[in-house]
Amino acid sequence: MAVPGSGARILGMAEAQAKHRQQLETKHLTETLSIQKWGLVAATIIALTICVGGIWLISTGKSTEGLSALVGAVVSLVGLFIYGGRRQVQEQAKKRAAGGG
Repeated sequence: MAVPGSGARILGMAEAQAKHRQQLETKHLTETLSIQKWGLVAATIIALTICVGGIWLISTGKSTEGLSALVGAVVSLVGLFIYGGRRQVQEQAKKRAAGGG
């Protein structure tokens, strides 16, 4: 038995659900970008602190420790850059394989 106006109600519910889903996705994307931005800021501060500390150690005659700090910071940053790039490529490949563009 068909109820008059049920088709319009079903379409209205589907449209409301789609709008709600889009709002959730927008909020999630915004929060993810914010977290990434603050992570980048924190990493920059930490890296600069380590580099300044390494330079200070070198200037105070502790060249081995200072050089170790500088090399460690650079190697860590390069490693994270390479890892992040590979991970991003893998995620894009998964999306393409799933038909997500």
